[in-house]
Amino acid sequence: MQLLRPRHRLAAALVLLGATSAAFAGPAVTRSGEALVRCELDVSRRGGTVELTALVHAEKATRGEYAFHISGQGTDIRQGGPFAIDSGGTEQLGRVTLGAGGSGYDADLAVVVDGKTISCSDRVGGGI
Repeated sequence: MQLLRPRHRLAAALVLLGATSAAFAGPAVTRSGEALVRCELDVSRRGGTVELTALVHAEKATRGEYAFHISGQGTDIRQGGPFAIDSGGTEQLGRVTLGAGGSGYDADLAVVVDGKTISCSDRVGGGI
């Protein structure tokens, strides 16, 4: 997998059932068995567009499933399925490019590993 260049990252964390919502917060994290697993929403601007990339990071090799949902005025995009990640790796789960104007978008990523759900959410677009 190609290494990601440092970008402006916006992430709001939602860990299991405890919700935390703050711009520029770190990725959501949980332990799955012995492996530390975390999700991340990478948000970057490119001209008149906003690119959202759903990522999962793990200390040890692991498998799971994900659901990536983006919604906003006239937009309802859903991506999902199984994933496998190598030890100490990062896996890109999905990527969406949208117009930066309008009222913005809600982006939600849910990752399920060993029966535990890790969620990352953010509101993007519009005023960025």
